[in-house]
Amino acid sequence: MEANKLRNQIFEAILSKCSSNITESRQIYKDAQNRANEEEGAMHSRYSTFKEEGQYLAEGLKNKYNKATENLEISKEAILYFKAFKDNGRGRVGSIIEIGDKNGIIEKYFLFPTLGGEKINGLKIVTPASPLGKKLLNREEGDEFTLNISGVKRECEVIKIE
Repeated sequence: MEANKLRNQIFEAILSKCSSNITESRQIYKDAQNRANEEEGAMHSRYSTFKEEGQYLAEGLKNKYNKATENLEISKEAILYFKAFKDNGRGRVGSIIEIGDKNGIIEKYFLFPTLGGEKINGLKIVTPASPLGKKLLNREEGDEFTLNISGVKRECEVIKIE
């Protein structure tokens, strides 16, 4: 039951983080767009490219806002998916997975499709598309695998899946 409580806290934190990312990126995008629009249309010299550069920046920030919005929708769907299907003891989206290596280093990860690399409630989020996520997906407790990080190989074992 403790794992379910922790998982629900993580789900809430993920949704909150996605929502704050949307709010923040929307404001930054609007500010950049307003600054670009304030610049006069005609260039004063061939070096006066502020407006054009501002438009490029605003477009990039708009893409970031769109990605944040997409992440929120993906997160909501992933949470519903996790809750809809019975746990089969394998690593899947929404699993808390503890791994250890031959050196005694033990790490806990949360497998989720968005916010990869973020740390929430002491767990690092790993996406299924990442190299580590691919290794953890569909694993069972006791499974061994080799991780190759920056040319360094680590022999790891799945200790626990919650």
